[in-house]
Amino acid sequence: MEPQEKYGRWHQGRVGVLGLLLLGLTLVCGLNSAQWIGQAFPGFVVLQNRVIASVSLPHWAVAARPQLYKQTVTAVNGQAVQTADELYAAVRPLPSGAAVTYTLEHDGHMTEVSVPAQPFTGKDYGLLFGAYLLNGVLVALIGLVVWSRNPSNPTSRALLGLGLTTGIWALTAADLYGPHWFFRLHVLAEALLPAAFLHLALALPGTGRARWVWLPYLLASGLAVAYEVALADPGAYAYMQHVCMGAAGISLVGLISKIGWQCWSTRSLHLRDQLRVLLIGAVNGYSFPIFLALASSLSGGAMAVNYAAFTAFCFPLSLGYVLLRADRFTAATDTPENRASVAAQDEVMAAESTDLQVRRPYGWRAGIVCTLLLLTLGLAATGGLTSGHWIGKPFPGFVVLANRVIASVSLPHWTIATHTDLYQQVVVAVNEQSVQTPAALYAAIRQLPPGSEITYTLEKDGQSSQVTLSSQLFTTTDYGLLFGAYLVNGLAFAGIGLAVWGMRRITAASHALLLVGVTIGLFAVTAVDLYAPYSFFRLHVLGEAFFPASLIHLALVFPRNHLKGRNVLWLSVPYFAAASLGWLYEVLMYQPQAYSMIHNLCMVYAGIACLTLISSTLWQVWTETAPRMRQQIRMVGLGCLSAYGLPALLMFASGVTGGAVGVNYTAFTAFLFPLILGVVMVKQNLDPLETLLKRGALIASLFLVITLAYGVLSPEATAHVTQIVGAP
Repeated sequence: MEPQEKYGRWHQGRVGVLGLLLLGLTLVCGLNSAQWIGQAFPGFVVLQNRVIASVSLPHWAVAARPQLYKQTVTAVNGQAVQTADELYAAVRPLPSGAAVTYTLEHDGHMTEVSVPAQPFTGKDYGLLFGAYLLNGVLVALIGLVVWSRNPSNPTSRALLGLGLTTGIWALTAADLYGPHWFFRLHVLAEALLPAAFLHLALALPGTGRARWVWLPYLLASGLAVAYEVALADPGAYAYMQHVCMGAAGISLVGLISKIGWQCWSTRSLHLRDQLRVLLIGAVNGYSFPIFLALASSLSGGAMAVNYAAFTAFCFPLSLGYVLLRADRFTAATDTPENRASVAAQDEVMAAESTDLQVRRPYGWRAGIVCTLLLLTLGLAATGGLTSGHWIGKPFPGFVVLANRVIASVSLPHWTIATHTDLYQQVVVAVNEQSVQTPAALYAAIRQLPPGSEITYTLEKDGQSSQVTLSSQLFTTTDYGLLFGAYLVNGLAFAGIGLAVWGMRRITAASHALLLVGVTIGLFAVTAVDLYAPYSFFRLHVLGEAFFPASLIHLALVFPRNHLKGRNVLWLSVPYFAAASLGWLYEVLMYQPQAYSMIHNLCMVYAGIACLTLISSTLWQVWTETAPRMRQQIRMVGLGCLSAYGLPALLMFASGVTGGAVGVNYTAFTAFLFPLILGVVMVKQNLDPLETLLKRGALIASLFLVITLAYGVLSPEATAHVTQIVGAP
């Protein structure tokens, strides 16, 4: 008997009622949100309690000012506003581009900010509300259809719960910024989201813990009650929203981990194939939302979460497909009625894959590789979009960190290139006007045309000084040479490390290369965000503290493992040093003088690590006697010298000179080493690549000789170098 026949009209009635309610909610929210099109809006959106929502699109004004998220708007152009409707009413009569001054309140502190009004276009509607409505309808419909076909299956019921909570949360998000009819329903669904994810994790086949599904809902109910009570208090609301986002991110990680573990541990080939479909859907659908949810929670809401709507439907779609097409995927898979057919299916699949024990380890690694790669791509996409706001705007001729310290970064035509003594100093005033944040500094510069003479008051080691510099226009070339180089290197490091670790059998060297790729990739990708809007500042300094340890780790295990049975003891030394630096960095990062000192220590550590890797490789080239191993080491040595010779020199010099050397030039060569090392680990015949490297080294050497000769013989070049180094 088919499940829908067994439950009869009563079940069909339930499905019909739920479908009609969801359809009505979709129509109401869609029609209400359509009223935004063609009207002026502040360049951000607010909730019913006047809190600025963590929502943006790349061209919105708030995208370049994420520090405004979760602040409460109390006045517009000096006129107090008590509701969100009053705020919108004050902005909508204004022409597009009109500067509007908002008074904001956060943690008892009042600030004013000027943001231009913008028109809300059809494109904005599609990318914001359209994404909400589409995902809400898809997720709810998938859960409802699967449950209608098999209502007795615990996994189907869990998918229904996930579909309803996620669908209601997404659909009511289209009403969240006005007219706020379903605000309480939205926060209720948001509080229940983590419980729905955990319910599904507990209801997967083979879990045996379906009887505990009430526990996450009990905890979520308490969270929902607190959320509903806190809605009227902007500060309490923001705190509860951070808690819910963090809980959703953690529960999603638990769900994906559970699917991966089930995929690895099950003995059934048939079930494993179905779980792989789920794992792919979960990784593709939820990796980016996990990152956004956790980043928004940890950063106090300084991360837009609406981008999660573009991928979230992938997982319920994959689960719905499995449940509808595969009768094996049920909680009753071990009943006598199913065992015979399941055993027959597994025997057929086992006959087609006799090398099961060889292939099994790659399944879980593929899931980890996909997850880490998608997280890296999410970081890179977010950083690339936010850093794009620099293009076409005036800037000081240097960049500052979140603590107002001038970063040791420059390009040859920047003003700071001839004033390297300014690196690691703190900007305290612009044209004698005090600045407390980097946003205030950049805002003061952008009000003036490029080329304006601007006086900066700087502080270092308790001493103040003043310097006058010309502002400049940040061009597309600047973007490519600075942020583009960061992104290319970060993606190259992470991709190479993950590819080698995923493709080859696990060795000490592949583990070390994975850590090198992840730490340096994290360091480089988050550097795109380092000079604004600072959403990943803490992640960046963590990567900066740990990547030297990963390089020393690689030097100890490749091309020969020198640690043998003492891995844990010896490897703990560089990572303990990195953990100590990372802890100090995280604690003192907003104290400019302490930050500069720790940064210089990290640069010295990185320089020593690069020199250690180069020296170890060259020593093994000299001492190795086996021809094949010698060729591999020679290749790695060439790659190491090409990639890390200049970075080692720059980082060590920057650390020793107190940051007076720009370190961003390391991004132009650093990716060569993991690329060559990955090829050495994967390929067998290295003769063509060695010939190519030798020719490249010869050409590079000739180019260097010609450049040095030009510098010696050309008076103009000599004068330029003298100006840069500050010689008399």
